[in-house]
Amino acid sequence: MIEFVMPKRMKLEEEREEKEYYYARFSLSPMEKGYAITVGNALRRVLLSSIPSLAITDVRFIKPEKYHEYDTIDGVKE
Repeated sequence: MIEFVMPKRMKLEEEREEKEYYYARFSLSPMEKGYAITVGNALRRVLLSSIPSLAITDVRFIKPEKYHEYDTIDGVKE
């Protein structure tokens, strides 16, 4: 039977840069091949769903007939 490689070390570095901003680094090792992507993706999804942030959901132009769906607008980056 092949043994599953379990992480032997878990390290968490955490620091506070300002009142509202935090920084954290998670480190797990060693991991079975392919599991780092699985764990990293799950962690990313949890963090993205729980961190409040801003998002643009609607834009209104003064002259909408001037712009087409695929036009580029000076000063705007995706």
